[in-house]
Amino acid sequence: MKAKISFNTLDFEVNFSKGNDISIPINFNGEQPNTYGVDIATSKPYQDGQFIGDTRKGGPCNFETYSFTPHCNGTHTECIGHITNERVSVLTSLDQEMIPATLVSVTPRNTTENYTPDLNKEDLVITKEDLELQLKDISPAFLQGLIIRTIPNLENKKSRDYMKVSPAFFSIDAMEYIVSLGVVHLLVDTPSVDRLLDDGHLSAHNIFWETNGKEFNPTTQNKTITEMIFANFALELDAKDELRNYRNEFHIPLQKNGDPHVYMCGNSLGLQPKRTKQFLNQELDDWATFGVEGHFHAKNPWLPYHEFLAESYAKIVGAKNSEVVAMNTLTVNLHLMMVSFYRPSQKRHKIIIEGDAFPSDIYAVESQIKHHGFLPESSLIKLRPRDGDSAIRTEDISAIIEKEGDEIALIMLGGVNYY
Repeated sequence: MKAKISFNTLDFEVNFSKGNDISIPINFNGEQPNTYGVDIATSKPYQDGQFIGDTRKGGPCNFETYSFTPHCNGTHTECIGHITNERVSVLTSLDQEMIPATLVSVTPRNTTENYTPDLNKEDLVITKEDLELQLKDISPAFLQGLIIRTIPNLENKKSRDYMKVSPAFFSIDAMEYIVSLGVVHLLVDTPSVDRLLDDGHLSAHNIFWETNGKEFNPTTQNKTITEMIFANFALELDAKDELRNYRNEFHIPLQKNGDPHVYMCGNSLGLQPKRTKQFLNQELDDWATFGVEGHFHAKNPWLPYHEFLAESYAKIVGAKNSEVVAMNTLTVNLHLMMVSFYRPSQKRHKIIIEGDAFPSDIYAVESQIKHHGFLPESSLIKLRPRDGDSAIRTEDISAIIEKEGDEIALIMLGGVNYY
């Protein structure tokens, strides 16, 4: 079923048959997440001595008894009745069928933001600072619902024991910011928006529903919090990707538990193609057969090897075949580029580079600086992430450029900040 929806001056087309499920369905008797060490969710055939509710065991139909704790065994939605003396049904809290929402990904970290009780050095927190960065350009109309996915977003969230792995939670500053945005429905992939063991304060819960002392607040009774979601759209997108079968062309290292690694080290050493041995053996065989004549008579003659790659390289960089050449090593090529582009003067001599660039890259830059009679200590600016961050922020790069101004002779940053 498809529908066209008009909202906030925008028109959308929705295909209801292709929605993304972000819940963790309860897998009775199987793997499932767990909080507070409660009994796992189970199901068993009803039996009373004369009747058994299992067709596989001779019963006339399947008739089961279920035992589970929704708050601890999987995805669950809370309303204000979760923390007040007055009992409230989630069904009566939901007054919208379709909710415009925004999905963001954040990396929990140590912080100096506020929380009650006080934070420990081990606490990983979803901070106001990171949420502001993610949400600064989002229209308020699409913040009725806010979906927060924590990084890393691993499959084991669907079976994690949260008494063994302490989950992230929200700082007071972060939850106050969420409330200020007008968020009505908050969905998170953690088991609680508060620290699991917080001495009963439930600071973030009370801020979200604007409650105090377990008193019901009628003005926030339509707000909900959904916890223990799993927003992994990547798997669904992979299933639809026309290129997905190329994954089978590579050897993927396994983790200790036997699952394949999520391999993100292509910048250093890519995965080995399964046909690598075939290609290497071909060259070794040609070496054995032809010796030095392999430069001309091998299956892939060695002398014009660079010409075989020109067409592929040209497609990657958007150039003509005659404009590209495969040559040298990365470090040699960096030197050749800097010979052309690094022309320092007494006023303009500084180079900006990532602080965690490959050692060979930093060595090449330092040697160019020295070659021109300058000192790396005064001419090399190494960019590093802020404390607690894993990547360099764009605004920090802009600030350095603004500060150093006309003294900058060259900016050399990788296309992807890997460290």
